[in-house]
Amino acid sequence: MSPTTARSTLRAFLNTLFPGTCFHCGVVIDSDRETEDYPQLLAQCLCDRHIRQIRGVPIPRCGCQNPNTDSSAAFCDFCKPLESRPDVIVPFFRFDGPISSIIRHLKYKRQYRLAEWLVQLIVDIRRDELTALIQAKKPTLVCSVPITRRRRLGRGYNQSELLAEAFAREFSLPLDTTSLIRTAHTPPQARQKTFEARAANIQSAFGISDPSNIKGKTIILFDDVMTTGATLAASSRVLKENGAQHVIAMSIATAAEGIRSDYLV
Repeated sequence: MSPTTARSTLRAFLNTLFPGTCFHCGVVIDSDRETEDYPQLLAQCLCDRHIRQIRGVPIPRCGCQNPNTDSSAAFCDFCKPLESRPDVIVPFFRFDGPISSIIRHLKYKRQYRLAEWLVQLIVDIRRDELTALIQAKKPTLVCSVPITRRRRLGRGYNQSELLAEAFAREFSLPLDTTSLIRTAHTPPQARQKTFEARAANIQSAFGISDPSNIKGKTIILFDDVMTTGATLAASSRVLKENGAQHVIAMSIATAAEGIRSDYLV
């Protein structure tokens, strides 16, 4: 028996003993089945019904998700003048349904491999758009939104850093996980129910360890979920105040839909 056949036989045997389940609904799934329209990796964590429910967000589009925004515009007319915002905000999916379940497994259930899967998913589905964006903006560095030392010790990792690492590797871009730092421990943003509370909670939470590392750079800033944009705006402001030329903010998902455009201040 060849090594390839042996591995396939072992995998089939293990799947029989320990069948996979859909992260979103819990139904038993065959993780080796073929999927027609989506990357094979999705078959390992979602059932066919929930694979079909994944919804994307046009690239680029204003991160405020103003329903009146032209889908081809990077920013709506209200957000263009805001100085504290990133130059471009790119959320890839809506934070609902199966995508929200996958992100929660990554963030809270130590499913580290999902970071690689999520990046591969956005690349497989939106490679042409991403390639065009990178060629147009010419980013020189990839960073992630940092978490506090206390939260990293409790969780064991920073999920946004894992996503940034996978994205940087995919596009052969330099990764910087030390320049943008968390300078204050704050309550989790998920507990803040309004934009005003989120902005106040995060306003002075970031700093730069060495401005020379980011001076003049065009930076891709990665986070897992964007809700109001307060965290990305605060991070971008600190990067720009310390010499970054441009900031392209990316999030796997956005929970924002129709929120006020001034919520990115």
